[in-house]
Amino acid sequence: MKKFILLSIFCVFIDFCCKSQTDFICYSGPGKVVLNNGETITGNVEYCLSSPARVRILPDGKSDDMKYKSSEVKEFNVGDKQYLSLELKGGAVSVGSDLQFAQLMTPADSKIKVLMSETQSTVVVNNNFAVTTSYYALVPGQEAAYALSDIRFTPFKKMTKYVEDCPVIVEKINNKEKGYFIPMVTTDEARKEVFLKIAMEYQNCK
Repeated sequence: MKKFILLSIFCVFIDFCCKSQTDFICYSGPGKVVLNNGETITGNVEYCLSSPARVRILPDGKSDDMKYKSSEVKEFNVGDKQYLSLELKGGAVSVGSDLQFAQLMTPADSKIKVLMSETQSTVVVNNNFAVTTSYYALVPGQEAAYALSDIRFTPFKKMTKYVEDCPVIVEKINNKEKGYFIPMVTTDEARKEVFLKIAMEYQNCK
């Protein structure tokens, strides 16, 4: 019988670009995996940051777990965390055209989706397995998610073309109002807060 092997399980949120951890981080709990063919599997889901393109699930009523690659999965959730499988362009975890899992930071129906990708090194450095966090945006008209620092959003006035059907937001961005402007030199955390604000307002724009 196959068993889940966990070195350590932590339910944590990573708030920094790079953070040291003395153990591997895995999220485990009730959830579901939705495959590309539309099949939905419910059970106990396990997702480890050291394997950002794989997820496993022990289906309800089964004794053997099942493993899936990101190329086979549309989305999955473990507990209250929801992940999408998509291309991530730019950022610390860019892997070309390969699909990876990224956690949704916005509601699933958001027109602009903000996502977080966490990866954990399997190489020990100073007795630590470093965790790297990158943030991405999936905007209308794009199939891939791009790093918030990508040239598509820099300078930030370029963002207006993705929200051009909401003149209120366009005006705020053009006027560089607080909360609607990202300077050339800033942190990913600061960028994330601006994108989250705009995503929420754009969703409710009439």
